[in-house]
Amino acid sequence: MNFLPSTIACFIGILFMFAGYTNAQTTIGDKEPKQKSGNGNLIQKHKVLILPFGDKMYRSEIDQSIAKETKMNQKEIRFAFQDAVDDWLYKKIKSRFDAVSLFSDTAKFKKDLTLLYSGVGFSYDKVPSQTNYETPVSDYERKMQIKNGNIQTEVNSDARFMNTKILNKDLLNSMNKKHGCDVFVFINELDLLSGSSTEFGQAVQRSAIFHYTCFNLRGEQINSGIVNVKFPSSINDPAKIMSMYLSSGMEVIASRLEKALNESKSKK
Repeated sequence: MNFLPSTIACFIGILFMFAGYTNAQTTIGDKEPKQKSGNGNLIQKHKVLILPFGDKMYRSEIDQSIAKETKMNQKEIRFAFQDAVDDWLYKKIKSRFDAVSLFSDTAKFKKDLTLLYSGVGFSYDKVPSQTNYETPVSDYERKMQIKNGNIQTEVNSDARFMNTKILNKDLLNSMNKKHGCDVFVFINELDLLSGSSTEFGQAVQRSAIFHYTCFNLRGEQINSGIVNVKFPSSINDPAKIMSMYLSSGMEVIASRLEKALNESKSKK
């Protein structure tokens, strides 16, 4: 009967191995991944996929000034901002959640980038309140009427932003299966505005407006809107503009995302 203690020890060891395996499990698919905390309660883990604005979603009034100083052409300037936006947003989100940047290797992830950019559409929606966030409703209309024999267009004057709509129903699930992401942050558009000149000919501060949308794996918008960052007209290097000023806008988006995920967790 000397074999009994060793048999019991082996059985206990197997139980511990099984317990460790189940604690480390995460789920991928329609469910949000979870892990167990130190006290045994389930907590949510997230992995965020980041997508910067597409080539056609870049509007700039300052490229001429940048080109004059840096000798960069328009395509190079646009890509510099795309790359910098992706890099800084990745850093800000990575400090909170796991993250994936497809722009880290555009050749390797070319098919994924093409699939993502072609699988979404856009709508011009009201800028939502961040105090009590609600998903924007697409209700933009241009009303036409005839006055004095002339057609006049009445444009809705509400503050609007470029919002993303998921057109390909399998888009997010396919990214989830490939990259393990359950949260998606789209930078829909970047506007770089020059500002107007003062009476002394000195330009006021420029503005960078980021339009963005955050989705969960079910394709539901959990946060969206705009972030407006001011920066001086004296700096024309895209890398310096991003690192010194516009990176603060990426911190705002990451912070709003974190708040949205925490609120969705508390509702469950």
